[in-house]
Amino acid sequence: MKKLIPIIMALLTGLNASDQNDHPYIKKFEIWSQTQKININELSEIREHYIKDCITNLKTYYDGSPLHGIVIEINQNYSISIWAETVKSHQNIVKRFKDQSSGYENQPDEEVYINITPWYYDSFKYSCLEFKCTPKVKPVAMADGDFCEMYEGEDLSDTSHEATIRAILNIEKSNFLQPFDRSKDFKIRLYSENNDTISKGDYCWATDKILNERRKKQ
Repeated sequence: MKKLIPIIMALLTGLNASDQNDHPYIKKFEIWSQTQKININELSEIREHYIKDCITNLKTYYDGSPLHGIVIEINQNYSISIWAETVKSHQNIVKRFKDQSSGYENQPDEEVYINITPWYYDSFKYSCLEFKCTPKVKPVAMADGDFCEMYEGEDLSDTSHEATIRAILNIEKSNFLQPFDRSKDFKIRLYSENNDTISKGDYCWATDKILNERRKKQ
């Protein structure tokens, strides 16, 4: 299985094996799959790299209004998904939620909004940004997902959560977000689909609380 990982990853990202190995970040996933040891600092660097790319590329197709918020979701296989909402798109979050759900047709919009909260990211307009990186970076994001899906080593939970927290903190303390128009209550939030030791058995927004605690220590 381990020998097949580079080939499978290449097929999934639309690259041939030699192109796949040429990218230094993708090469790291191959090394980790062989050694069964992940460098958490390097994984954080990789995730920071393509999260930035996804957000930057968002500016080429979004509605141009200030950013309302970004949610980084840690999936059940410990890869990440990226969601974004702008001030303008957020005005239609209830409509999108009703279109996606059943049983809410006759409920007033105001009540629905209170129930789903402003951070119901499943109804954010700009979803799964990891699939919308620039062509140069997209293979890195896809390789991260493929690697997490096929990794045969130790549990990825703590490693994935810690690497993602570090990536977010590095983005926030850099000047990366300065050129972006953002609402006054703009946030990057972290959501986990997993029960994991880093959030002490809790999940969902519990990981976001850990992120906030780490922000205070910066």
